[in-house]
Amino acid sequence: YNVYAGSQDDATVYGPAREWNPKFPDGWKYIWLDAWSGGDGCVTAIDPVDPNTVYFSSQNGAIRRKDMRADRSVAIKPRPSKESGIKTAYHFITPYILSPHDRFTLYHAGKYVFKSVNRGDAWTLISPDLSTSSFPDKLSTAAGAIAESRLTPGLLYVGTDKGALWMTKNDGRDWAERSAGLPNRYIRSICPSRSVLSRVYLTLSGLNDDDFRAHVYVSEDYGEHWTPIMADLPDEVAYGILEDPTNPEILYAGMYRGVYISVDRGRSWSHLGPDMPGLAVSRLVIQEREMDLLVGTYGRGIYKMNL
Repeated sequence: YNVYAGSQDDATVYGPAREWNPKFPDGWKYIWLDAWSGGDGCVTAIDPVDPNTVYFSSQNGAIRRKDMRADRSVAIKPRPSKESGIKTAYHFITPYILSPHDRFTLYHAGKYVFKSVNRGDAWTLISPDLSTSSFPDKLSTAAGAIAESRLTPGLLYVGTDKGALWMTKNDGRDWAERSAGLPNRYIRSICPSRSVLSRVYLTLSGLNDDDFRAHVYVSEDYGEHWTPIMADLPDEVAYGILEDPTNPEILYAGMYRGVYISVDRGRSWSHLGPDMPGLAVSRLVIQEREMDLLVGTYGRGIYKMNL
């Protein structure tokens, strides 16, 4: 299989999921934003049925859909009409997701959440201004993470850069804030459980505020109450959290200096992969057919471990 990733100044890159032998060409290629410059590659999503349809993004909400066969891409960033009066705002790396329930459905999150049911050709606003909060210290710029439950369509979570967590059970018709008990930090990763509908995990980063502590939490009631599960994690920034797709007791955390694993849902943690350098882990993904854990790092490439 191929691995896709964003890279700074060099757009999106992709290549074979095998260890690089420096005696031979690496086999990696680029998905350029345009013919003249790379731009910053951010989030990539692949159509699970048609791998020739690739979604890739760059800074500040820009997103494109590419037909790999035709080698052509189109811009699909949501653009509200002037008449709507909506003024959007995005973070440099804007979160968006391809729905696990419908390969034609995308969600794009900034100050507002937009939904498309036709691969990004048209968008519908499905949220109020989520940069607001009932907690004055949690007023934010835009979303930092978005996730949809794999157990039921339309159960969405959106987290902002100041620790405000928003939730909808009905695909955006009604939203509720679930921020009580969370620190005022940048929500970087949200992972709804595959085994319990009301369970959700998240990580928050305090790096922008010179807070280098780990912030990892779980809720058993759709975010009504949050429990810290840092336990014996090192005192460093946590970027990502994943639940194992076959065993809900197993969690993976992407940290500032490597990957950690818990086999008791966060009550204790151990360093995973002693041969992996101590790198800042920006993203964790599990390729479920092969049960490979893919680890994207900041500045030192991609690593793979068979689970």
